[in-house]
Amino acid sequence: LEHNHQTSTPDHSLYLSNGATTSHKPRHRSSMMVARGGGKRRSKSPVAGDGCALGSVRVAVSPVWPSVWALPWGALWAVSMAAFWARTTAAVQPPPSNAASVLTSTSLEKLMPYVGNGFIATHPIVGSDGGVQGAYAGNTVFMAGVFNGHQFDGGRSHRAGIPGWETNALNSSLIHDILATIPAVYSLDLQRGVLQKKWGWVLRSGGSVLVDETHYAHRQHRNLLVHEINLTNTGTSGATVGFTQSSGPACGGPHGCDVVLTAIDAPDQVRLVNGSNLASETASTPLTTIAVASTVTSGIEVPAGLSVQQLVLSAYSSSLDATGTGKTPAQTALAALQTQTARGAVVLLEEHVDGWRQLWENRIEVEGDVYLASAVNASLYFILSSIREDWPHGLSPGGLASGGYHGHTFWDQETWMWPPLLLLQPQLAQSALQYRYLRRAAAAELAAHYGHSGLRFPWESAQTGVETETGGGKFATCAVYEIHISGDICFAFWQYWAAQQSTAWLTDGGAEVIRGIASFFASRVTKLRSGVTYGVYGVTGPDENHPNVNNSAYVNAVAALSIQTAIEVSNELGLPVPANWSAIAAGIRIHVDAATAVIPEYDGYVLGTRVKQADTIMLGYPLSTWVHSFGDSLPELALNQTVQTATLDYYANYTSPGGPAMTWGLFAIGYLDRHQPAVALANFRRGYANAQPPFFVWTETPSGGCVNFITGAGGFLQSVLNGYGGIRLMGDTLLISPPPLPVNTTTLTLRGINYRGWRIEVRSTPTVFTVAALSASADAKQLMVSRGNAPPVHVHVGGLPLSATRPEKLTVSVQ
Repeated sequence: LEHNHQTSTPDHSLYLSNGATTSHKPRHRSSMMVARGGGKRRSKSPVAGDGCALGSVRVAVSPVWPSVWALPWGALWAVSMAAFWARTTAAVQPPPSNAASVLTSTSLEKLMPYVGNGFIATHPIVGSDGGVQGAYAGNTVFMAGVFNGHQFDGGRSHRAGIPGWETNALNSSLIHDILATIPAVYSLDLQRGVLQKKWGWVLRSGGSVLVDETHYAHRQHRNLLVHEINLTNTGTSGATVGFTQSSGPACGGPHGCDVVLTAIDAPDQVRLVNGSNLASETASTPLTTIAVASTVTSGIEVPAGLSVQQLVLSAYSSSLDATGTGKTPAQTALAALQTQTARGAVVLLEEHVDGWRQLWENRIEVEGDVYLASAVNASLYFILSSIREDWPHGLSPGGLASGGYHGHTFWDQETWMWPPLLLLQPQLAQSALQYRYLRRAAAAELAAHYGHSGLRFPWESAQTGVETETGGGKFATCAVYEIHISGDICFAFWQYWAAQQSTAWLTDGGAEVIRGIASFFASRVTKLRSGVTYGVYGVTGPDENHPNVNNSAYVNAVAALSIQTAIEVSNELGLPVPANWSAIAAGIRIHVDAATAVIPEYDGYVLGTRVKQADTIMLGYPLSTWVHSFGDSLPELALNQTVQTATLDYYANYTSPGGPAMTWGLFAIGYLDRHQPAVALANFRRGYANAQPPFFVWTETPSGGCVNFITGAGGFLQSVLNGYGGIRLMGDTLLISPPPLPVNTTTLTLRGINYRGWRIEVRSTPTVFTVAALSASADAKQLMVSRGNAPPVHVHVGGLPLSATRPEKLTVSVQ
């Protein structure tokens, strides 16, 4: 007998344990209400979950599943499902449909969500189209850093699809006693990082057998995929439930076979396979060894009136993570499986939920608009599921659980997905930058290939950092001309330094990357006839519909800013600065049309020509904050309000309506800065129209494209965090100036903004906004907040929040 004191209500359970299989007497869990406020009540049980809605929406947990009653089962549903929720013990019951932290569907959606932990990811429940994005078959697993295909060969380097291990419950001894199958209900618990499927059978003899499946990629034990199956028998006689287990198709991807896995000797009730990818990225890169250890089970007895549990684990390892451990991938996978199986389902789930709890300590809370809150929570979840602190393998536009864009890393990482991580999850932001730093040798080789110095990062990269945007045995168009990615990376490195002010990080690699990129641009510019101005020829800006142009406004801007950043960083560390850098940075020109005050996208751009996506408008947000960091050093880029407004208005009319999702988030921010709330709101809503309910899985365009397009999620989150949240990094200060909230939103809280050793909360209501200090590191300096020209005020942890009314601005600094 175990008396469990962890839950908020009395809980007495009888556990009958036999290895990975556990029987326990079902109990009734009382209703629980969690509401926003100082006295939030939270269950601390690993099986009960937290219960607090991430979006600060009221959540009621009830013994009866509300969405069930919309289904045409009448009295049959009333009996079977009431019994289900009154007696089941294994998982959190879904909250009402207005909750923004648990997303639920009663049908198998085409766009199903994934589970991931930044090391491994999968779609454990395949959508109605039978596959996952990138044309991979269902039951496919993806590991960060594991690719297949050569840099130039026909297959191209692409994220490898690894066959998964699928377990399905069968009715077995119940086949003649089944009156009906209870339709499945699917729910994604964003707060706990789990995907659930609840279904079962209604028995002719009375009662039912209820199946509750929980899937997750363990946040703390990165090698582990967990499938927890809980069975409850409310009938009068025992039942046998069988399981079928199968491996995903060995050649289920669009490129044919990515890996070949062969079964090797393993202990009883364990499946152990080992193999490798078929082609490495370069001639000097070894093949990647891959091993998978999985639980084997065939069936389980479910006594009448009891609940039993089957835990199915799969542990994945490769030569990338096993190197230096003294173990092979097969040994690593098997040891992980055996160790975690012995620890049991309750401990595993508790640790997993705690890992997600730590991530969600820093979040965006939306009150009043549940749909918006759901989109915010899901967008953060999908990005967080694709990256981790201890595995620096970058972010891809389609997330970790797909082959979208071949799983490659583009400018999307630094420009779109990375900025929300910078202030909310700086340790994950640093991991993304570490991906670039560790591949700097390949960037130096690429610059030298084109006859330039420094670091030229590739347009697309995978495992090794070489250029993987290829075709016909050579670099493709984007690879040749989209050099702005190096400037985008430099901007991210500069923002990290501005936000965290870590001299150790700057010394240990940050400055090397920044100076290397500056060296590349300094060798890439062309001196114009005047002898004092410079241009950048033969480039493609973000608008890929117009390749190989001269003097792209965006490319020129990031080139000048990269060089100026290197000058500032070099001065900070006492490093030498090449004599020509200052002249080049100040001499790169941005052309403004005299008649319209519009910045043409490039030399020869004809006004009235449609562009693909946000490009020149980015000289406003986000680049204006970069320009501001350097004061008067780059007057050419210090655009006045007339130019910024004219440029924004012009491109609003000449940007393709079918362009990628993140474009509209930038227009929203631009119009918020221009104090045009109605126009901003229209663009803001357009910016998350591609987040497809019920699970808010992102599509690249309104009609489809890459799925799950977390690039769009990142752009949308910026429109919340930096747009309506009013947060801007301005070099040595953090500017806080929230505009009026979007319609229907009553409160917007940015909880856990990380700035130079401090965690800050910014809370906006329709009339006022407040700034409060939540916590500080041991070595954090004094946090000062000033309003206008007034003297700064020292803000303490636990002190009263500093309040302001719009349109006031608060400036945060650390002294």
